[in-house]
Amino acid sequence: MNCILRSACLLVLSPIGFAQTTWFVDGAGTAPGSGTAGDPFTSIQYAIDQSSTVDGDTVLVQPGTYLESVDFSGKSLRVASSAGASATVLESIGSVVMAISGEATGTEIDGFTIQGGTGFDFVPTVGVPRVLGGGLVVIDSHLSVRNCMITGNTAQFGGGACVNGGELRMEDCEVRGNELPLQASVAVGGGVACVRGSLSLHRTVVADNILRATSGGIFSRGRGAGVYCAVVTSAAAPSLRMSDCLIENNRVEPWGRGGGIYVASSDCIIERCVVRGNSTGTEVNRFAEGAGIYVVELEQAPPATIRDCTIENNGAGTTGAGGGVWGYALLQNCVLRNNEATRGGGIHSAPSDAPARLEGCLLEGNRSDHSDVFLPSGAGANRVELFDCILRGNRSMNSGGAATNCELTRCEVLDNTSGAMLAESVEIRGGGLLDCIATDCTIAGNLLAPCQDLTVDGGGAAYNSTLTRCLIVGNKTESPGIGAATVGCELESCTVYGNEYLGGWGYVVSGPGLVRNTIIFGNAAAIDIGPYSPEPEFRFTNVEEGVMPGLGNISAAPDFWAPDRLDFHLRPGSRGIDEGDPMSPLDPDGSLIEMGAFPFDLDYYGLPTNYCTAKVNSLGCAVAMDFVGAPSLTGDDNFELTATGFPSNAFAVPVWSLSPGATPLGGGLLCVGSPFMRSAVAQAGPNTPGTCEGGSLASPFAQATMTAAGLVAGSRIYAQLWYRDNLPDGTGFALTDGLDFTIQP
Repeated sequence: MNCILRSACLLVLSPIGFAQTTWFVDGAGTAPGSGTAGDPFTSIQYAIDQSSTVDGDTVLVQPGTYLESVDFSGKSLRVASSAGASATVLESIGSVVMAISGEATGTEIDGFTIQGGTGFDFVPTVGVPRVLGGGLVVIDSHLSVRNCMITGNTAQFGGGACVNGGELRMEDCEVRGNELPLQASVAVGGGVACVRGSLSLHRTVVADNILRATSGGIFSRGRGAGVYCAVVTSAAAPSLRMSDCLIENNRVEPWGRGGGIYVASSDCIIERCVVRGNSTGTEVNRFAEGAGIYVVELEQAPPATIRDCTIENNGAGTTGAGGGVWGYALLQNCVLRNNEATRGGGIHSAPSDAPARLEGCLLEGNRSDHSDVFLPSGAGANRVELFDCILRGNRSMNSGGAATNCELTRCEVLDNTSGAMLAESVEIRGGGLLDCIATDCTIAGNLLAPCQDLTVDGGGAAYNSTLTRCLIVGNKTESPGIGAATVGCELESCTVYGNEYLGGWGYVVSGPGLVRNTIIFGNAAAIDIGPYSPEPEFRFTNVEEGVMPGLGNISAAPDFWAPDRLDFHLRPGSRGIDEGDPMSPLDPDGSLIEMGAFPFDLDYYGLPTNYCTAKVNSLGCAVAMDFVGAPSLTGDDNFELTATGFPSNAFAVPVWSLSPGATPLGGGLLCVGSPFMRSAVAQAGPNTPGTCEGGSLASPFAQATMTAAGLVAGSRIYAQLWYRDNLPDGTGFALTDGLDFTIQP
């Protein structure tokens, strides 16, 4: 055929549809229309059903409300609105949008509000008939949904949307305000459900969906008020992918599992999502679990992976376990904040399953404070493994303010509370940890507040736990509890410092348990070791109260590097160096183990520390020394002595020495020994009137000064600031406290 005849053929064929890939629909047009821009179809389904509409075509829909269902009828099409979801509405009974005829990848709906659907009556070849996907349904097909609002729909499985085989992919959508009415059988997925196949949600909001279901005995038939991804037949477990989504304020009624997300998937990754304000019901029930996320362990399947997510404010008032997360999951770099449950306010794993694992997560402000007072425990975590995590400010009305039955490695357990405001007479144990194993952790600032006079109550830091190379600092127990720091714990190479008993005579550590290679010093209690039997067994341990019975025990100042700055490394010459149990593993340098939480390192140079007492100045301020930079002979020349709270524009003279002092001088103390040296005069800035703010200065302690004085790495310096001040005592000067620092290489 020559080119002229070929061109003529194409011109003849083009009206049939080979070149016509966009079909126009406008409900305000003249029915039925031909699908052109000038003569649009008036029905979306009519446009799809035309023989001229073929795979790869686009059906472009003008604004309006279309009272019809959309069935892709096996065609791989793009159905899109021209003005977006706010202006273009699909409304119908049954499922409003259907891909149920083997539609291939590339099938897409874009930019609609999908509402009023009541679901697709699905009759499987095996099993019980069920109603799927109120708003949209995918059965053994593929469908991408973009920029859609799916709202006001109902169904038994997936009030907003359901996939039963194949793939449903949603991007930049909202699934909001859908409901599953009261069901006598299983009801799942108030927002979105996947019972076979694959579900992907990206940049999508699933919010305010309600799942209503009956319950039988201890079993809830309501699961996944927001998102459900789990098999309901004998088919293979489905796959779930979620990223950058918001799962918010979904709830199960009267109670159930998985308020935000319920997942039993062989392949689940949830990334950069916020799961917030979801609940497992309106009734208190100990079997209501996983208000934020509920994960089921599958045999021979990896745990669900949840990374870079924020899981907060879930489970208020009704959740039995796992306010934030319940089940077998791997959480990486997540935040679990202000969730609530009877057990595991932040996260809980069932004893029958493998424990969840958390890496680099923050668990903060979670609570276990339900009305069932005999169960609340593990406000942050219960029965999980934690690595490099922070558990901070969690609160249990009973025991385990931070965690119970957990294994913790390189974690920080900070400022958690057990027993606050609990009126009932129950046992309160472990302000921080209960029945835990902790290694290389910091356990600090935790509080135990018992509610009755029980000698079994106690353990500001930990109760009945095994603690290895842990720093146990600044924990407190209120009267009448026992053990400001620990009760019934095994302590191996720990440092116990600054723990306090609030009221009564009190003490720091109570047995039973082996205490080995440990330092118990500087605690604010009448005695260090509790008198209750059985007492701890001590070996190669340094106790301030006195030398305890047993091998290798001592009582000597440990010479910590900078305890006021929480640096509890041992200084050269400490009595604890190489004084640990010879039967213990050697230090990393091959020497005998030390007493305390940190192996001695000759090349370690700790932070400067304050000592001595400042003279109060005319502003009523006791000026404390501080610093910036590092006192190093090489590298950045940036070390400065600093302080705040001077009278405006006061002149100060830095003085320093190789020895400390406490010599009375002008109503204060000269904190440096003789002989001492002086540095250049420094001048403070203006002070904020009536406060100790402002009046700041900085005095360099330069490398040239170090070199000129013949200082070498390891030289220990004691420094202080003498400054002019018009004090009523007539001396004309005041003094800061001292700063103790060591010259580094």
